[in-house]
This record gives sequence, structure tokens and C-alpha cells, in this order.
Amino acid sequence: MRNRALPTMTLTAGLLLVLTACLGGSDEPEIKGPVGDLAPTPSPSTATLKQHGGPAGGFTIGLPEGWQIVDPTTSSLDAVRTAFGIKGGELPELVEATLDELKKHNAVFAVETASLSTGYANHLTAVCAPGGAIGNDLDTLKRKSRALNGKHQGYRLTDVTVSGKPGLRASYTSTKSTGVTEDEVEIQVPGTGDKVCETQITTKQGAPAKDTEQILASFKIV
Repeated sequence: MRNRALPTMTLTAGLLLVLTACLGGSDEPEIKGPVGDLAPTPSPSTATLKQHGGPAGGFTIGLPEGWQIVDPTTSSLDAVRTAFGIKGGELPELVEATLDELKKHNAVFAVETASLSTGYANHLTAVCAPGGAIGNDLDTLKRKSRALNGKHQGYRLTDVTVSGKPGLRASYTSTKSTGVTEDEVEIQVPGTGDKVCETQITTKQGAPAKDTEQILASFKIV
């Protein structure tokens, strides 16, 4: 039976509860990985990336050529609206309202331009926003990740360090209510106050974005 989780980008702890239909626990053990700069192998060069975000949002992230900033709530492109869950999925009005809320926290939304012609845009979201009732303790974020996504195919949870702060990296494959099977990788780091700083790259299964590791390595807390 296909997973009926809502078509969301798995984002901040509080907003995620609004957007996720299933909160089933997972008995899959946490996989401990080496603590490094977002990857167990040497980080790819980020020197050529164009930086987005800044102090107002609490983070920066770099995008290479071939990626463009979008506003999914105003985009007229079906590939963008489908990818972000506004078109073709469950509760599109709720998804759009949540995206609008993320925009208030200076979220960055971007798509891989080469994927636009396929009808589904490989896409990215980055934001620092309040963790809500769940908070932003790292152990709590790990439990939330396992509860929400541990049931998905290939789920893997590892430790990372972002800007000197410990965080988590989770990756998995899931089928959304839009009918699209997606590969997802996300970084979550406790930010200042009650904020959770997060970036997620979501790609159509079998159509990975070649720049994924380079982009993730560029994510910084400021």
C-alpha cells in the first residue's frame, strides 16, 4: 500500500507536524556515521557556488549554475507546483499556507532547471524557523526523524557538523500522495533560541541532482 504522507518538504519540527499525515514510529536502529562537514568523505568545493540567504534568515546556502531560486506559491510552472506539493497532492491549501509561513522566516526555495522539462522539478528548501512544541534539541530531532521517516525505504540517519554545531543528516526514499517516488536528503541543526535550521534536497527517484553533495556542504549557520 502506497505511503499517504502529505507531499511536503520535511522541514521545521513544528510545521512538519501540520503537514505530515503519518507519525508512525520506526524500530530501525540509528546508524552512526562519522562527524564531519556534512559528509563522511572530504567536502566538495563550494567556492564556485552563488550564496543565498544571510543573517536575516540565520543561514546561507550555495547554489551552482543550473539551479534557480523560485517562489513555489506564485510559480506558474506545473513542474514546480507539483514538486512542492501544491498541485496534485492532498491538502494543497495547507501546503501552500505552510510555504507562505516559511517565507516569513526567509526560506530559500530553488529548483534544478534541467529537471523542469520532465514535469517534476528536483528542488531544495532551506530555512531556520521555530521548532514549535517539539523544540530543537538534537536528540529530539533525531527521534522525530525516525518517527516520521524511519519506515521509508533506505532510511539512514547519521551525525554531521554544520558551522561547528552538531546536527543530523537523514536520507530515504518515499512515495508521496502526488504519486511521485522521491529520494530525499536533509540536514537539520539546532539553531539559535528555539530555531531548527534545515535544508532538504528532494529529487525524483532515478533522476538524482549531480550537485547534491556540493550544495549540502555549502549549508552554513550564520
